[in-house]
Amino acid sequence: MGDSQQGNNKGKGKEKENYESWTMDDTNELLHLLVDAINSGLRDVNGSLSKKNVKRVILSRLNAKITFPKTYNHYLS
Repeated sequence: MGDSQQGNNKGKGKEKENYESWTMDDTNELLHLLVDAINSGLRDVNGSLSKKNVKRVILSRLNAKITFPKTYNHYLS
């Protein structure tokens, strides 16, 4: 029982290590970039933003302006 608990603790520790919170400034910048992307026609036919456009346009611009770079998984969260 002790070994299985250690395994669980290791996994939980890794999740916390990889967690990066969003500041209010980061969130506001992301929202502005999303609005700009939508207004400039980067949406797909179904109205959503593709992963390619999010990574290429939105995240590249966001990461140029913030201290801690965000990944696509951060964006999804």
